[in-house]
Amino acid sequence: MKIQAVWALALALAFGSVAFANQAAEQKNNENVVTGCLAMGSGSGEFVITEEGTGKRWTVVAGTGMDLAKHDKHKVKLTLTPDPQKPDRMTVTKAEHVADTCSAS
Repeated sequence: MKIQAVWALALALAFGSVAFANQAAEQKNNENVVTGCLAMGSGSGEFVITEEGTGKRWTVVAGTGMDLAKHDKHKVKLTLTPDPQKPDRMTVTKAEHVADTCSAS
């Protein structure tokens, strides 16, 4: 009887660990990495990045403590996550400068 209880506990812990790992992977999968030309947007604090190669336009806002204004009209690589306040825009979690100039598609 004790052996069955130990096995049941071991299985429960194993499946719990797998479920937790899958949840972490899903959260990471919500990220998008976009390289392109960044420009000031029409809304307060909003910017638009035009993705290099596809021309897709993403409306983005800076994450906590980030200054996107210094990258205006520059080519950048941004890591984006969905904005919890507005489903049609993304929050920048990481910004990397690529070039001082760019040409929007």
